[in-house]
Amino acid sequence: MARPVNRFGGLLLCGLIAACDAATEPASEPAAQIEPTATASSTAAPVATVDTCTPKREAAMKEPAVPGNEAFEKQRAAFIARVRGATLLWKREPKEEDENAKAVRKLESAKRPLRAVRDAIHKHRKHPERLRGLFLREGYFYVRGVDTAVAAVQQLGLTNLFDSPTLRLLRDGEVIELKREKKQYAYPDGERAELLYGDRIGDDGAHLAVDFSAVQGEHNFERLRVEHFSNEHLVAQLRYDGAWVPALFDVSGPAAKLICQGPSASYAVSQRRGQVQTKIREAIEAQVRERLPFDAPKGKGDPSDKYPLRARWKDAVSKSLTSFEFKGRRYPVYDEEGRPRLPQHCLDFVYDTWERASGTWWSKEGKRIEGGLEVAALSIDNQRRVSSFMKYAVAHPEVFDVWTMPEDDRVVFKKPEGFVASLEKHVDQFRRGDMLIVRRPRHTKRARHHVLIALEIDPISGVPALLAGNSAIPRIQTFDGAMTMSPNRYLMWRVRPAESWLDAAILKP
Repeated sequence: MARPVNRFGGLLLCGLIAACDAATEPASEPAAQIEPTATASSTAAPVATVDTCTPKREAAMKEPAVPGNEAFEKQRAAFIARVRGATLLWKREPKEEDENAKAVRKLESAKRPLRAVRDAIHKHRKHPERLRGLFLREGYFYVRGVDTAVAAVQQLGLTNLFDSPTLRLLRDGEVIELKREKKQYAYPDGERAELLYGDRIGDDGAHLAVDFSAVQGEHNFERLRVEHFSNEHLVAQLRYDGAWVPALFDVSGPAAKLICQGPSASYAVSQRRGQVQTKIREAIEAQVRERLPFDAPKGKGDPSDKYPLRARWKDAVSKSLTSFEFKGRRYPVYDEEGRPRLPQHCLDFVYDTWERASGTWWSKEGKRIEGGLEVAALSIDNQRRVSSFMKYAVAHPEVFDVWTMPEDDRVVFKKPEGFVASLEKHVDQFRRGDMLIVRRPRHTKRARHHVLIALEIDPISGVPALLAGNSAIPRIQTFDGAMTMSPNRYLMWRVRPAESWLDAAILKP
């Protein structure tokens, strides 16, 4: 969770390389009850100690429980892994209008969900109120079934549902004012507004879903275990660095607020990690805004041209050039705003993210800005090759912690139920900021590996909710967005940079 307005994502661009190299595989109880202490630079609000929290939790446990949303929770992990915007906790399932019930059931039971959604949009293209009847329930963008939800998020836009000049969109517990501009609705900064699963149009009536983005971002807990859920409160256990502590939330509004939690010796560690992940996210979002190009020549290209542009870009910068040539085509060194337009492939994206988070990058004048980290200092042989990186990572556990997916659990994404089940089985291996490396079997034709960063982890299921990587351009996506164009890949490795190395570099004064 902890996501701002998510304007990024979608499917990969057809026909573009979205992966790295062909490669060989390398060798492969509760904390002490003390007062939580945040780091000096932490902005997290102070919370009550366990002595004042316990009676509040006991009182909340006596409140009538909400029914919850069983249909969603049964498939929560699949929704999180595949559907953008699904990271909510529902008090109950939103209801469709009686007059729309038959059409809604037909849509949700379709054997070909994508076609059914497209047909509905075409059939009712001049009647947005009918589309609202199919896809909005009590104001929430909601349908049953993961495949139907994926198709609806991909195909449906706000202009399919509304034609009013303004809209009030509730997302991440906050109301966003949207304005219609020509053929799209726009956020206040002018960017095109998307429609994500669980979004609510308007903020009238009871709130049926609770968002934990802001509170998780503030306190940086890893996981949340529900103990009792009422209309006003959520009694839960929170996990900090592997240690569980009791907690109580106010859930009377659309955004959860932490009332109190028990002391944890791990709280300060989690706060420090949160500061690091904030820097990493800022670096990722900067690359998304800049639309840094994938390192592939324009046109059809030659298979022998293996990521040829990055080195030529650096050479052009060293010579104070504004463009460079490769095989008869010219490439700009800077974009229209004067920002460096550095080509990258998926592993470069990860390196660039780490360096930018530490303050290392290129100025608009083409000068190298020295920050806390230079990946080249690791001296990885052929560092742009995934196989070489993995060989180094396995050989240097003081720098990288490598976990390999067990062979029996390596399920390709084109078998989505099995793929998600493998994620669920190993959720304790995932944390924000982890590198996730997916690979394909040798007999398929696409590039062997693709490298992603786990940007958000759903605290309830533990499944990665948002991933970041360069596939044609830098993107923030779900697993569905990142792997649909090459569904024969499976998750092979989780690589976690050592805190003593990366965190120290990023937080270096």
